[in-house]
Parts: sequence; C-alpha cells; structure tokens
Amino acid sequence: MELKVEEGFELPLVEAAAVESFMELKVKICRVSESSSTV
Repeated sequence: MELKVEEGFELPLVEAAAVESFMELKVKICRVSESSSTV
C-alpha cells in the first residue's frame, strides 16, 4: 500500500491534468451527442 501511494504522488500534476482533460472531453462528447440528437 505504501509503495502504491508513493508512486501515485510521483506525477500528481500530470495525473490531475489528464483527469481534467478527460472530464472535459466527456462533457464535450455529451453535448455533441445531445445537440445531434435534438437536431
């Protein structure tokens, strides 16, 4: 468990940026699917 925690904190900024970009991408896909379905 300790090793996993240390490894997770090696690149916290990179992981956070990846998560944020992933969430933004999901939101964009949802919006596109909604707009296309309504049209």
